[in-house]
Formats: sequence, C-alpha cells, structure tokens
Amino acid sequence: RQCVCVPLYYSFQLLTITISFLKFFLIVAVAVLALFNSTCTSLPCGGTRRSTTVNIGTCAGSSSTSIGSIGSIGTKSLGVSLGVSVTAVAALSAFPLFQRRRQQQQQQQQQQKSHQLQQSKTSKMSKSKVVYGSDDRLFGRIEKVQLSHSKAFGRFLDAGTGTHSLRWMASLIIDRDGNGNGNGNENNGGQRNLNSLLKIEHYTAITADEKMRSNVLKEAQALGIEDKGDIIIGNWQNTNDNGNDNGGEEFELCHGEMYDTILADYLVGAMDGFSPYYQDQIFPRLVKHLKPGGLLHVVGLNPIPDSAPNDANIICKMTKLRDACILLAGHRCYREYPIDWIERHLEKAGLEVIHSSKFPILYSHAAIVRQLNVARSKLSLFPSKALAREMGQAIDALEEESKVATDKSSTGRLKLGFDYVVSARMPMEKSVNEGKPKDEL
Repeated sequence: RQCVCVPLYYSFQLLTITISFLKFFLIVAVAVLALFNSTCTSLPCGGTRRSTTVNIGTCAGSSSTSIGSIGSIGTKSLGVSLGVSVTAVAALSAFPLFQRRRQQQQQQQQQQKSHQLQQSKTSKMSKSKVVYGSDDRLFGRIEKVQLSHSKAFGRFLDAGTGTHSLRWMASLIIDRDGNGNGNGNENNGGQRNLNSLLKIEHYTAITADEKMRSNVLKEAQALGIEDKGDIIIGNWQNTNDNGNDNGGEEFELCHGEMYDTILADYLVGAMDGFSPYYQDQIFPRLVKHLKPGGLLHVVGLNPIPDSAPNDANIICKMTKLRDACILLAGHRCYREYPIDWIERHLEKAGLEVIHSSKFPILYSHAAIVRQLNVARSKLSLFPSKALAREMGQAIDALEEESKVATDKSSTGRLKLGFDYVVSARMPMEKSVNEGKPKDEL
C-alpha cells in the first residue's frame, strides 16, 4: 500500500506545481498581448482602430505602410487570446479546488467507515461480555430468589463491586438491542423475558480500590451502562487514619441512600484486605440502606480446609502457598467466612434469612494456575532473592503436580469446598415476621 500511495502523492504534488507555472505563463502572455494591442492602437501619430491608412513615414519618416488593419487584427487576436486564457486559467484554478474537495470527501468517508467499524466492534464486545443468570449459577440463584418474592431488583447496591458482577447487572439493565431501556426485542426466550421482569432501575457500585474502580468504570463504558448508575470508591468502615469515626453519619458512604436490593459479592472475604476486623459490623452497616421488604444477597466462599484427602489436597497446598507469598510480599490475604457465620450475623443485623444454597467447586488445571500466578506475582516483593527463588521452585513443582492430578481425573478437575448464596429479607415489621421458616425453592 505504501509503494502505491507514496508515488501517487508526489505525482499530485508535481501536477499542482506544473499547473501553477502554466497559470503564471498564461497571465504573462495575456499581459504581453494587452501591451502589444495598446502599442498598435495608440501610436504617436494618432492612429486608431477606425483608421483606414496611416503612413508610417508620416510618423517615423520611413516608407508608407498601413497599420490600421494591424490594429484591427491585434484587437481580434487579443479578444480570442483573452477568452482562451481566461477559460484556461479558470479551468486550471478549478482543478486544485476539485482535487482538494475530492480528498476531503474521501477523508470524511474513511472517518465515517472507521467510526462505524469502531461502534460495531464496541457493540459486539459489549454484548459478548454480558453475563446472564443462565450463565452463572450463583447469580441465577439470586434471580430465582427475587422471582419467588415477585420483586424486581429496582434500586440496586453492589456493595463490593467487580467486573463480573457488573456484567451480570448489565444483563438486567440493557435491553436486547443494547439501548439500556429494557424494552427491546426478545431473542433468547425465557432468560431475557426473565431479565425484563427483574429490571435494575439504577445501580450504585462501591469499591475500596482505586484500580478496581478504574477497571469497573471502563467496563461500564464498554457495556454502555455508565449513565445508568454510579461507581464510587469508598470504604464501609468509614474511619480516618487514626481508626476513629470519620465525622459522623453525614460523612458515611451512601449517606441517606435507600435500596431495594443489596449484593455483597465475596465482600466479606475481601474485607480483611481493606477494613480488617470490621466483618462483624458489615451487615448492620448495609442494613441502614435497605428498604423495608428489600433483599440482601451474600455470595461467598466457604474457607478451604487445612488438608483434604487424596488429590484434593493439592487445592489446600495451593491456598497455603498463595497466601504465604502474599504475606511475604507485605500484603494482606483475603479471609473467607463459613456459611453458618454469615447466617448468624445476618440474623443479628435484624434480617430474616430466607434461603441458602451451596455450590461445589471443581478446580481445573487452568484455575489452579491462575491462583499460582497470584503467588508468582508477589515474588519480586520478597525481602530475599534467595527466598523468592526457592518459593518460585515450589510454585513450579505444585503446578506440575496439579497437571498430573487433573489429567488423571475423570472430569479433568479436582473437587473441594463450595461457594454459597445466602439471601435475607428486611422485615416490613419485625414483630410480624419473627420466627417464620425459610422459603424453599
């Protein structure tokens, strides 16, 4: 493409310069003809175009020659020359203008095509990233709980947001045409009709990490839902650097805001990295923003045991190795809490636990490697290069061991532990709902 375009570019430049020179010479030619005509028609002897014969001898003392006819011929020649010259100059002048106009049109067409292509790519990328309840069993369970209580998500608070939960929220915000109004054509049967019933009217997404906020904001823009809610950086503990209360309730995160639905997606486990020792207070803190009759959904990971039988023990070793690297790098680990701890503290916060579900975890080799890569990413922060080298060898050895174990498994995966979803409701009146049994789905 360069080999063709570069010579063409210089050819156009040369043509433009040539046209400019031709215009210059034509203008000079017109000026010379005009001067010649003036000389012929305004001689010192008073000859004019109306003269029939003028004796040059009379003017210059030489032989007699008629120049009246010369003046007439000069006038006609000048008229023809002027017409041709003006036409040529106009044509030559118009050519560069036409050329520039054509180039501008081509540039505009290229820009339009580029813009349309970018929009098409963005649209395809956004739709491909949307996560539906049918794609994720944890979020699918939350949707079923909402439907069992005939409740749309309404005003939605994602108390510990991430890109995955945002993609699921997008499925409950955007319509099938990607316009964000929830009224598009349904092309995916029941799932999309389901999403229209569970519509999110407005969302608030909270994270304590600036990098995560940036990632979530970019994701919201790619999904086309950045104008459907707010993405906020903040900490539910809301204390100052000295660990004291930061100025009272009016300075609290989401002060005065109330929501129909609150999601705590692996929030409790992540708190030890951002607000340690506050886990027992998180549910009373969130309940302040839950409307009467509203639902709070908690998604979490049951803690990995210290050991497990057979090849499942590789998952225990992986967890210990990852956490050891995190600590040696000077960072804090996540700390998961069991499902019964979650249920107890939801009830202590004045909520009614209405449903609990467990989902066994099957670890693929790729999933194990992702966790080992977290450990690898911390090696450069170790206080000793020798220690980092030894730990790196241990990580490599465990990766090889996990590959052998998953390859010989009939499912290609190792089973250990479970994720859970616990759903709780804010009673309309506490005295009315006390002691009610949990709903069965």
